[in-house]
Amino acid sequence: MQLLSLLVSLCAAVSLVAGTSDNLTDAVTWDEYSLMVNGERVYIFAGEFHYPRLPVPALWRDVLEKYKANGLNAVTLYFFWSFHSPRKGEFDFTSPARDVQQLLDIAKELGLYVISRPGPYINGETNAGGYALHLSDGSGGSLRTSEETYYQAWLPWITEIDTILARNQITEGGNVILHQIENELQETRYDPTNTLVKYMEQIENATREAGIVIPITYNEKGERSMSWSTDYQDVGGAVNVYGLDSYPGGLSCTNLNSGFQVVRNYYQWFQNYSYTQPEYVYPWL
Repeated sequence: MQLLSLLVSLCAAVSLVAGTSDNLTDAVTWDEYSLMVNGERVYIFAGEFHYPRLPVPALWRDVLEKYKANGLNAVTLYFFWSFHSPRKGEFDFTSPARDVQQLLDIAKELGLYVISRPGPYINGETNAGGYALHLSDGSGGSLRTSEETYYQAWLPWITEIDTILARNQITEGGNVILHQIENELQETRYDPTNTLVKYMEQIENATREAGIVIPITYNEKGERSMSWSTDYQDVGGAVNVYGLDSYPGGLSCTNLNSGFQVVRNYYQWFQNYSYTQPEYVYPWL
């Protein structure tokens, strides 16, 4: 009995491991193997859910229950600027189809972690990559750069949505554990004066100022570039946890003959570009 108790104690001690933090919170840390949530190692298996494509809140629970029943422990959520801001300076987070808090509450009740993805650019195979459509008159300036006009255009959106998400972080009793900025922005020139580097730093600063303290992540655009990892030519703009957008079966949405070559080099990819972080693959949009 004493030996059994010792083994149980040792197992419990092993499960409570220390990892790297963002120096803002220890509620979510990481090492090269996985995330740790409140000191316990957690392997994340998440599914994407685009609530603007199902603008019927009564159906949200059913979808997320199916995620849970299929063994997922997390959901990743894009937040569409276009869906919440039909007019410049106006934001709707309370009408039924746009009630972000209700969606987050359902996920929490079901025991699903949330990975938040508010952009400002999200792609998501949606019109204008999720940009508010009032930018179509050119008032957004030079998009996806550090230009002041563009900065002033996206800042209110990020401030509004991130303030809501900050209240739902695991540090506040919620279930949001990772926060992605931008999407598929390729860094090809490693220079602190690069407008893309400055742009990523602008978003990170705005995210932190809105109260986000959990680790920040990012979604690499396939194995086409090496962007924003602290382990690879970090001249600025790097995130806490690097993520790779890739389809393990080799699927391409633009090539019907693809999808038959299983990707076999993930381990080497992460060992080259994010070796102090967990191997984090986004096999979705």
